[in-house]
Amino acid sequence: MLQDVRGYQLDTSSSACVENFDKAVARFFEFRLDAVEYADAAISADPDCSMAQLLKGYMLMGAQSRNLLPVVAEHIAKAEAKPGGLTQRAKGWLAGLKALSANDLPHASKVLGQHMAEWPLDLFVLKQLHQQTLFWRGKSLDLRDSVLRVSHAWDKDVVGFGHYLGMLGFGYEEAGEYEKAEMCGRAALQHSPEDLWAVHTVAHVLEMQGRHKDGIEWINYPLNAWDDRAPLARHIWWHKALFLWDSGSYDETLALYDSAVYPAPSTAYIDVQNAAALLWRLEMTGVDVGSRWHALAGQAEATMDDQLLAFTESHVSAALAKAGRSEALAKQRQQLAERADGEGWAANLASEVSIPLADAFAAYTMGDYEKACDGLLASREEWVRVGGSHAQRDLYTQVLVDSAVKAGRRKLAESLLAERGVQHPNSAGLQYWRRQLAA
Repeated sequence: MLQDVRGYQLDTSSSACVENFDKAVARFFEFRLDAVEYADAAISADPDCSMAQLLKGYMLMGAQSRNLLPVVAEHIAKAEAKPGGLTQRAKGWLAGLKALSANDLPHASKVLGQHMAEWPLDLFVLKQLHQQTLFWRGKSLDLRDSVLRVSHAWDKDVVGFGHYLGMLGFGYEEAGEYEKAEMCGRAALQHSPEDLWAVHTVAHVLEMQGRHKDGIEWINYPLNAWDDRAPLARHIWWHKALFLWDSGSYDETLALYDSAVYPAPSTAYIDVQNAAALLWRLEMTGVDVGSRWHALAGQAEATMDDQLLAFTESHVSAALAKAGRSEALAKQRQQLAERADGEGWAANLASEVSIPLADAFAAYTMGDYEKACDGLLASREEWVRVGGSHAQRDLYTQVLVDSAVKAGRRKLAESLLAERGVQHPNSAGLQYWRRQLAA
């Protein structure tokens, strides 16, 4: 057997397979659109390489698409059919991908974490653990600790050290250790200048610290800088839009929405999340967003049956409710109810979080702000379970604040604004709600 770039064995004797495998992983970490092409090239060089088959399966899972699950299953089956059986490393990859494709994120976290204890330099698996399982379960401290657990194996001489630092920095950020997070994120870019995750890490720090001017300067790139990147690039533009929105620059925010955040119709899950979250923020602070909700809702409805993530579903709910698509919203509500009738992690999540959020958003758009308040308050402690970051889930808190203000629940609104005043003292939205409450 040959070895990959970090010295771990691959179950192949084809040097072309190894070369393309390593390129696929490297391009994946830069969020390059052609990463999957290198995975395909690795498979072409050696179709019996189980690791190459599983690599492609993981890349497909990153789209969070139910429609791709049969294709993922094909790659799993080809990996399992490896002549002579799977290596121990491949077995770890296989267990994780099976759990992901079954949408059993808690089990995926467990088996991928066990794998990393045995293979601490397995950077691609660390990314799956970090971004595909822990992140989408809202496991803020584990995002940090999972990376720290393999720190003994990493130093600047290991290929991919910059990407390792980028993940560590994001873990620190979600754990609230902002100074360490910013230091890691900036250092990551010194090692890996094309790492969008490191750019993203620092953007999160600046958002959580309310450093809006610094954030606008940080994301100071030409609009076409990341045209060859995956949709995470548009999410970074979303972060710049948040800095503009929090600064009260609403016209610029809306312009950036059109030019970079949601420049064309898209059903990619992160695009739906970004667009719905930004439009709702703008509307809450008095901005007329025109027909943009209707354009977004058409894409959200088209992808409604395809989503795997609860966090995306809440944004689909928002888009459908805002656009007045009552039939589609009712269909989604029924789908969530059917899932809630099942067993296990996904059923509990639908019952205890997704349905209350969907109902609260629907009530808000119908002008029943009391009901929206009550629903959001009842589910507030559970929001973290849908995953995403603190900055992303902040939309739910903002809708609660706005509902309390619009419902005339002065004492509740005052308490929520007092809390927000400590956490986001420089936000223009905070001042807007205070003015609305005083009016």
